[in-house]
Amino acid sequence: MRATEDLDLFIRGTAENVERLRAALRASYANDPHIEEISAADLLGDYPAVRYYPPSGDLYFDILTRLGEVASFETVEAETREIEGARVSVATPLALYRLKKARYGPSVIRTPRPYASGSTSRMMRIDVPVQKFRSIEDMNRAAPLRPSVLADFDRFLRHCARYWKIAP
Repeated sequence: MRATEDLDLFIRGTAENVERLRAALRASYANDPHIEEISAADLLGDYPAVRYYPPSGDLYFDILTRLGEVASFETVEAETREIEGARVSVATPLALYRLKKARYGPSVIRTPRPYASGSTSRMMRIDVPVQKFRSIEDMNRAAPLRPSVLADFDRFLRHCARYWKIAP
């Protein structure tokens, strides 16, 4: 079971990488004109976090070039994994824990908040397929966590704790 309904993508903050990301999204979601709203000017400027809701609605992407002063692509501890024949850099369990803790903080984890406008799913934001955020706090306010997601996050933290005990 996934702890969240999104995929966080940290990219190195260059115009070339933003274009490579857009090319990858176009390859997966060819008919979505909203991909063009994801811009290097935003991600490298005042909006280091962009949320993209693809037309499939199965998950959404949080695209980040930096997470305030907490993290950037260069500072997140990562390890290389092979996934379906491709080498992929993924955050280590400890780095992921630190990022989630920095992103959601203890007050959000302990205080469940309802969805905005009584919505039953964060995935139904097709009215705004690309959202831009100046800070991670703005991003969190745009998509409050459901109580069940909070329970999943607690389960994720317990999983991380077990992994750290058995991993070298």
